[in-house]
Amino acid sequence: MLRLWVINRPLLKFYIGDFIHRVTHGFALIDIACL
Repeated sequence: MLRLWVINRPLLKFYIGDFIHRVTHGFALIDIACL
């Protein structure tokens, strides 16, 4: 189980980074639309 976590950790970081990027990008689009 721990080995699986170590293997998946970079993938998890990628997914979290992609999620944050999408959320911030979405907020940026909302800010532009509000302006």
